[in-house]
Amino acid sequence: MIKKEQMGRHGSTLNDIVTNVVHILSSDALLHWCELKTSLDTNLPMVEADPIQIQQVLINLVGCFRSYAETPVSTREVEIILSKMLMALFASPCAITVSAFRRNEKPPV
Repeated sequence: MIKKEQMGRHGSTLNDIVTNVVHILSSDALLHWCELKTSLDTNLPMVEADPIQIQQVLINLVGCFRSYAETPVSTREVEIILSKMLMALFASPCAITVSAFRRNEKPPV
């Protein structure tokens, strides 16, 4: 699913990484009748990170559409939200926040 590249940290935008993950997973989401949405803050700063590792984590968190087999089609929805104050993943119908933290605070471990 992901191109094998030399792993390394460099300046990236989280929005670009999330957008790429959504592009990678969109056909699988459609195959399982799941709506995959994003709500991205356009003013996020660059981050020093390994984008491939972040993509892999997001794909592992988001890409389990088969688990929706017992969920009514009308409620199958996954949304990734990024803002300066919040990073969250909601999977309907549960609406569970996978990771949330305020800016200038350490993310939960």
